[in-house]
Amino acid sequence: MKAVFIFLLGLLIFGLTMFAWIWLNALGCGMNPTGCKHFTIAWTDWEALQFFIPTFALGAGLMVWGVMLRRRSK
Repeated sequence: MKAVFIFLLGLLIFGLTMFAWIWLNALGCGMNPTGCKHFTIAWTDWEALQFFIPTFALGAGLMVWGVMLRRRSK
């Protein structure tokens, strides 16, 4: 049960971080004075992405840890 909780916590953190990153990109597109019809996720924009990398890594790490705990318990 502990492994499942850790995995779900990691999934939640990773998912919320992805949502925040997409929201930030959409907000930037909406603030464009020339307007935009669609937005793209700017993975090359290091200035903003550097704030999201730690939480992406934390979420991914917790998911891996949860999977490893689950395999160890079987």
